[in-house]
Amino acid sequence: MTPEQWKQVKLLFEQINLLEPSQEKTYLDSNCYDETVRKEVESLINHHKKSTDFLPENKPISTAIFTDTKSSNEEYFNDLLGTKFNNTYLIEEMIGVGGMGAVFRCTHLLLGNQVAIKIMPPSLKNNSSFVKRFRREARVGWTLSHPNIVKVLEFSQNKDGIFFIVMEYIKAQTLKNYIEKFAPIALRKALEILEPLCSALELAHSRKILHRDIKPANILIGQENGQQLIKLADFGIVKLLEVDGQITNEGEVLTAKETIIGSPNYMSPEQLMNYPLNTASDVYSLGVIFYEMVTGKLPIVANNFQELLMYKVKGENIVALSTFSANLPLELDKILKKALIPAPQNRYQTPKDLLRAITEIL
Repeated sequence: MTPEQWKQVKLLFEQINLLEPSQEKTYLDSNCYDETVRKEVESLINHHKKSTDFLPENKPISTAIFTDTKSSNEEYFNDLLGTKFNNTYLIEEMIGVGGMGAVFRCTHLLLGNQVAIKIMPPSLKNNSSFVKRFRREARVGWTLSHPNIVKVLEFSQNKDGIFFIVMEYIKAQTLKNYIEKFAPIALRKALEILEPLCSALELAHSRKILHRDIKPANILIGQENGQQLIKLADFGIVKLLEVDGQITNEGEVLTAKETIIGSPNYMSPEQLMNYPLNTASDVYSLGVIFYEMVTGKLPIVANNFQELLMYKVKGENIVALSTFSANLPLELDKILKKALIPAPQNRYQTPKDLLRAITEIL
């Protein structure tokens, strides 16, 4: 296979790992038209299901199977615990793991402060496409200086050639966990969470950067000096609407020709269909999140990917807010339905527009 085909295989496999087994075939039918790529993806899926050499279910490393070496990614990451990484950081705890790498809570050996370090999967250190994406994530985090965006402090490579990103450490839980514990969340409290997210995205959009993976699992919520702290994280699959010399020196802009990656429940219909995107796509994701905060449920529930795509494209099966609570304003139902309109040109165009509409009804 060509390098481009391998790239498609890896991205498709990572996406399928986010779906239920019953959704795999329909997803491939809709998103994979290269028979060679499809056969490889199906082979990897079967291998993954049979393999016992993976981390527990709540900590999957989807890229682990792409190496045939005896020392797998998860073994490498587990062996890092308690060690001095790059002779600078003591690795103390794994706090997250996925296809883009593992994140650890660490202590700087000289300064004594805690940081979070994202380390790329070692099996992908020689994959130029992955390295470019990893580097781009670091540069986006470095250039977007905002109190509600996780700050990147360093991007480097250790003696083994493994790239890593050092970030500020936030003692917090994800909004996903917060929703599971406290939803339905009071309207004003949900607005307090939405406001800093909109502010963070306004900055990103002003720099012609789309996040493309806005979901509760990528939002941190905690406390700092007695005040609520909200941080937007994980710019790993950003889309650059324009070439930005501070973010990329590859001389390219991410295009809609890429395989779909992201979290289907929170993605706009145009992103699911691999159409050109603008800021309204991120606004759609914000609409889904706000709906979930105030109801505890997703606005569209489907049995498989194909059904989810159909409902999103047609704007159907969005459950009215009154189904969950008679206390929620009717105007909010209209606002969120506008945020979730299939046609992006008819949606709120900016996070600020959505925030203003919700604020005005309270």
